[in-house]
Amino acid sequence: MAKIMGFCNLHGSRQLGPLTENRPLGSTSFLGRYALMDFTLSNFSNSGIDKIGIIVETNPRSITKHLGTSNVFNNNTKLGFEVVLFNDKQAHNPLYNHDLNNLRANDWLLLDHKPDVIVIAPADMLYTMDFRPVIQHHLENKEKLTLVYTKMKNCKQSALYADMIATKDGRLTHMVQNQRNQNEGDVSLDTYVISRDFLETMFERGPQISATYGIKELIRYFLSQEEETFATFAYKGYVRCFESLESYFDQSMEFLDYPFRRKVFNEDWPIYTISNNTPPAFIGEKAVINNSMIANGAVIHGTVINSIISRNVVVEAGAHVENAILFSNSHVGKDITIRHAILDKHVRVERTKALIGKETPIYIKQGEKL
Repeated sequence: MAKIMGFCNLHGSRQLGPLTENRPLGSTSFLGRYALMDFTLSNFSNSGIDKIGIIVETNPRSITKHLGTSNVFNNNTKLGFEVVLFNDKQAHNPLYNHDLNNLRANDWLLLDHKPDVIVIAPADMLYTMDFRPVIQHHLENKEKLTLVYTKMKNCKQSALYADMIATKDGRLTHMVQNQRNQNEGDVSLDTYVISRDFLETMFERGPQISATYGIKELIRYFLSQEEETFATFAYKGYVRCFESLESYFDQSMEFLDYPFRRKVFNEDWPIYTISNNTPPAFIGEKAVINNSMIANGAVIHGTVINSIISRNVVVEAGAHVENAILFSNSHVGKDITIRHAILDKHVRVERTKALIGKETPIYIKQGEKL
């Protein structure tokens, strides 16, 4: 039986403005109780992949803080683990701080566990996928590399930083960043199944071709030189790309619709996250709540409409929160209005009577007191 190892790739994730100024996108809060990378890690775990590396481009502290000391994503065996991998040598040199160099710098993990196949998946694309069929396809056909893609519409407005691909007879023939010149096309999910021998080849050839090339750039080069064609595997489920603060806000709000939410949250595909020892949410007698997600530990005395309320948030009596996302431990004082806004962790709004976003959500950074 082949040995499989998964890597959650936080390199190259899009920046969501001030929201990701001091944290990677992977550890950014989502739906009040998750981090975005929890979905990728859960895909690994649910697919039976229990040896997981998280390759981090910047701010590893935020990742280690989220993970804590427990292996919540490895429920298949006591031998499972998740380990944070950071390239200290190249951390302050953006040209060389890429995913391939991170894997090379941390090749001790590959040497220790000797995987036959490596699955690499990003955190800035949210999807729920069983990796077992693509791994089986990869092994049965003795492929070097298999790229997972999906067919998307509205590519002129979404997947702006993703790669559009072309295929022939199921083989990858061309890959280029979205030029926004077509509405519908095949989009790479930045998800790769790579045989160990070919990864070693990439380690060797990468610096010879360009020391600045990560995995994606090296694949493009191989294709452009007609050195290789690679296998592809089509994914047909839900996908969302996080590319800006606005897309993060809009795609969070989509989950307030229950039928939509069922596309991701299913009994047979649990999304794991870190447990917190907090009590259930407390809803006051005069509280009004409509179409909102309320995390445990929250205390609601005011009105909450079409909003996402994280753990340990307090909304006092007379406060009105609508179309908003409140991160953990934020506090909205009496008779204050919050509308079309994102409040980061530990924000306290007690003196400012109203925070109202217009075309784009207003963002209040972590720890602000207003």
